[in-house]
Amino acid sequence: MTVTIDWVEIPHGEFIFGLESNWAENAVHQLVNANPQALKRATARMSSEMPAQRVYLPTFYISRYPITWQQLLEFAQTSHWNPTNTGIRPDVFELVYKSYKETVEGTYKVAEHPADVIWQTARAFCKWVRGRLPTSEEWEKAARGTDGRIYTWGNEWDETRGNFGPGRGLYATTPINAYPSGQSPYGVMDMLGNMYEHTGSIVDFNGTNRSVCRSCSCHYTMAASDNDPQWFRNRVTSTMPIPMAVGGPPLVCFRPVKIGYEL
Repeated sequence: MTVTIDWVEIPHGEFIFGLESNWAENAVHQLVNANPQALKRATARMSSEMPAQRVYLPTFYISRYPITWQQLLEFAQTSHWNPTNTGIRPDVFELVYKSYKETVEGTYKVAEHPADVIWQTARAFCKWVRGRLPTSEEWEKAARGTDGRIYTWGNEWDETRGNFGPGRGLYATTPINAYPSGQSPYGVMDMLGNMYEHTGSIVDFNGTNRSVCRSCSCHYTMAASDNDPQWFRNRVTSTMPIPMAVGGPPLVCFRPVKIGYEL
């Protein structure tokens, strides 16, 4: 058994990776009325994304959509689904599978919403489809293209182009194709809002490994106790290192990439 992935080609070439200083300076001016602690936190976030640099990437292929609960359930019905591959503890392994079925077939019926998993499970799924998690650089190029835009659709904030929350209940997520106007220059969907996304990039955080997440969750009020405005939280350069065992509540989804994929 396998699943169908709609692969999108991201052509080789350079792109602007990271946050440009003029946007950061303008953001500080807009945030100046926030409380000092919030401004300090926002400044620290932006400094971790600077300086912007030109990065060359070879051609790669990325899933047009985040992996859904339906696709995850199909994976969970194969021999590749086991505690060793997925990082799920053996004592809760069956409970996790039952929760997947309930999510797709039972009370919630959100089969076409992005699936929330821990990093190890996301990596296992990607291996199953003969891919891998995108690097942070690959994710950002697929999201912003080559013109340095700050959102997937351009440089002006528009809250109608994605599910930016804050969360309104357990499944405030939306279907992966709900916001076509928010697609990236390459036609990659749902890259801002709805959920954070795992990448394959790992960083050291106070002596422990953390995965670099991109985008922002519509459940951000559950994920962090800050009040940063949506236009600031949801820029394509934003990163969040999280413990690799973190998954729900609906918080972090993923999409695979491939190199050398043949159509």
